[in-house]
Amino acid sequence: MTQLPPTIPPKFLPWSDVADVDIAYDRCLREEKRLMDHNQGPETRWALVRVRILGYLIDYAPTNTGARGVVDAINSCATDAQLHDLGGLYRQAWIRAFQASKSQTPTPSNDPSRPSFDATHALKYDGVDPAPRNHSASKKSALVRDDFRCLVTGEYDVDSLSPNDPLLATLGAGDITRTKCCHVFNESTSWDVLPVTDPNKRSWAASMWATMSRFGYDSLPEDLNGDKVHRLENVLTLSHVIHGFFDSLEIWFVETGDNEYRLESVPGPAEIFARNYPTVKFTSAKPDLDLALPSPDYLAIHAACAKVAHLSGASEWFKEFEDDLDEHTHKTLANDGASASLLYNALQAHAEWSNVVE
Repeated sequence: MTQLPPTIPPKFLPWSDVADVDIAYDRCLREEKRLMDHNQGPETRWALVRVRILGYLIDYAPTNTGARGVVDAINSCATDAQLHDLGGLYRQAWIRAFQASKSQTPTPSNDPSRPSFDATHALKYDGVDPAPRNHSASKKSALVRDDFRCLVTGEYDVDSLSPNDPLLATLGAGDITRTKCCHVFNESTSWDVLPVTDPNKRSWAASMWATMSRFGYDSLPEDLNGDKVHRLENVLTLSHVIHGFFDSLEIWFVETGDNEYRLESVPGPAEIFARNYPTVKFTSAKPDLDLALPSPDYLAIHAACAKVAHLSGASEWFKEFEDDLDEHTHKTLANDGASASLLYNALQAHAEWSNVVE
């Protein structure tokens, strides 16, 4: 968790409504200071996360429309409690659109020279769909588009190699991996693919898209609703390790050019990949099949969420909550108060969920 910078970023100074930005950001700074001066344990930490989410969203919102939306929402809060609720809403409905569990990270291969996979590849191109409508079809089309490799490391998908593939003789242990079909926006964000018996999840998805619309992405609910969540613009082929880091907001892509990205990460094991693969370029191995590349807009939203989640402490809290929950599963709460933090976090998460679905 990182304290908010003392002033608004210089990029806002030329704005005609910079005074509104200054007022909103100062509101976050003052509430942050008040909370830090009156630290009351888990309750204060949770409140700090929500306030810092708002402060960092002003800076890292992927569009100017999004930044103005956050500013207007902050300035409309009449009380500190409303400010905290607003931060909780963004955390629940926006950041959690991407966040999932973490995974462990092995050392990646550094070999820059890799033989072509196209000539010896065991998987047929027949039936590849440029507009896939389910997870299986999406995975197959993405594998073909991405040359059956992880988009970051270039490692080959082990399940796409046949036992008699001559390419096997040229590959080292660091040249293969088990890849995953990675959705930028996960499948739970689409209400039309959720069970009718789960109205709460439908309400959460609708709330998430309403929040996203405030960031200037009005077409996203329609573009990704129902089985369109499997469209190729929303899918990447990644190794299972990088997939875990991407889903847990520890790795993200920053656009530097046309389908070119800089790989960034939080401090820790994910840095291994950002250090060894600082730049990534997306290309289609089969341009004749009209297989769309990952959307820079979707990746920009994911990157903004990842940065805000890391800086605000939301990711750290989420991981600790998951770890505590796993540790205390099927156990009763401790009589000595050792489970107080877990209980408080669970109650706060439930309260945020209630605010989203009401």
